[in-house]
Amino acid sequence: MSHLAPSGARSRHLFVRLASVFVRPRLLAALLVVSFLARIAYQLVHSGDYVDLFDNIEHLARPEPVTVAVTVAVPTTVYVTSVTTATAVETVVETHVRLETQTASVTVERVARPTGDCADPFRAPGYLFHPGDYRKTRWVPYRTLQSITLPDSATYPRDASVDAMELVGDGLTAEELADSAAPTWMAKMVRYHDLVQAMAKDKHHLTNAEKALVQDMFWVHHKRVLLLGDSIDRLMVSHFCLELGLQLQTRPNEEHGTRQTTAFCHVPALNFTIYQWHVPSMFTYRPTWWWEEHMKVVAFEDRWHEIYQDTMPDVRGSDGVRPDLILYQSGLWDSRAFMEMSRHYGGKRITKTEPKAEPKAEPKAEPKAEPKAEPKAAPTVTWDQVRFFSHRMRAFVKHIRAAFPDTPMMYRALTPKRGSMSMNIDAVSLDRVSRQVAADMGIEVFEWGRLAYGFDVQWKDSMHIDQGALSWLWSDMVLSYLFRAVGGSSDGEKVTGWPAGRSSAVPQGVTAEFAAHRGGWSACHAVLVPWEGR
Repeated sequence: MSHLAPSGARSRHLFVRLASVFVRPRLLAALLVVSFLARIAYQLVHSGDYVDLFDNIEHLARPEPVTVAVTVAVPTTVYVTSVTTATAVETVVETHVRLETQTASVTVERVARPTGDCADPFRAPGYLFHPGDYRKTRWVPYRTLQSITLPDSATYPRDASVDAMELVGDGLTAEELADSAAPTWMAKMVRYHDLVQAMAKDKHHLTNAEKALVQDMFWVHHKRVLLLGDSIDRLMVSHFCLELGLQLQTRPNEEHGTRQTTAFCHVPALNFTIYQWHVPSMFTYRPTWWWEEHMKVVAFEDRWHEIYQDTMPDVRGSDGVRPDLILYQSGLWDSRAFMEMSRHYGGKRITKTEPKAEPKAEPKAEPKAEPKAEPKAAPTVTWDQVRFFSHRMRAFVKHIRAAFPDTPMMYRALTPKRGSMSMNIDAVSLDRVSRQVAADMGIEVFEWGRLAYGFDVQWKDSMHIDQGALSWLWSDMVLSYLFRAVGGSSDGEKVTGWPAGRSSAVPQGVTAEFAAHRGGWSACHAVLVPWEGR
């Protein structure tokens, strides 16, 4: 056995050989580069801009693989200066590494957010274009900015010949609007309604432009939209009617009157109706401590049978069975009720407690300086109220679905109150609860309330939005979602598929298979329900 080296020498010899293998220059450099590039690829794929959620959805457009240039310090020379063995299982290797800057490339396949035919422009960050004529209001998603030519004003270093005044105007061109903004359905609706009325009075040959308008708007006939909400929804229906030269109507109820019951806008020329059912909170009864005197029934279950049921034949759409689209919400009445509850009970949480003995009087202390007053707390909701509201909202959604199981349905985001942001905390809290309920129950969000933030000049009072840019935007959004609900599809900017009944149902440049696969609510619903706007 004398030909074998001592165990300690063998251990040192083994570790030296292992070290010499693992620190070979080329091998180590390759390992470092691969590790670094793998990390970059992982961050790209898992960054906030790309979501794995849509990886297995067939109809989501997948972007082309992207080649990313990465500049890294790559070790080119590695050499061992010493190896010190502390134990048989631990080795310390001291090295010196010479670095050189090199550029490497890695190809990464990225999974994008909803794009193409499943894009929703109204939930994307954007710009509310509202010129002097509010009827030209458009929502322009910011995602198109990446393809816009770099303006001279953004070039660095600055060109002295560039006038800073070019940043003052609103240089959104007609071409940019056509290529970037959401479809302008309301403008077409107004023109189409005028055309249909004119044709009923005087038969004439249609111009090419009029023929194109008929082809674009044929689908609005015999449609019904149902809104379950409050006076804000009712006012939007009224504004919609006024744009068409019509008036909001109510259906009298002998017991409950006409105010805050049901209202509608019916367009006879198109047999098109938007109906509104008033929902005064999620309360299960009419509280004794506060409520509107004329409102005898509060719980939506009771109102359904005593008030809404009479209008059921009027809300049935083109299939004669159900509405074509439903928007629902509750929140402002709830927040008012919670506030009045707090006032009635002295701002204390309502609990059942045993009576307590009167406390003994404390001895008078020397007068002290008045403490600095704390800032007045903004009105908000309690956890008990959140829990109550959440369960009632879920019951409300189930009730609607039981009545109209196949109708596309959306939660209409709450609008803020005008003025101080602290006045909105209660409504914001309830809006967040409703968003969570919508997410849990597979319901998309109608984001008009969020898009309205900051435009106080559009309010007619502290709560209601007046006729103008925001009401026009509301109408555009309702028609856009209705178009999808009845079988149409859009990429957020242009129509990609038409509902059944159009003589040329497939837009130019779009294959029939593509349009058939993409059209309708369900085609994109799985993509548009889960998103970051919660």
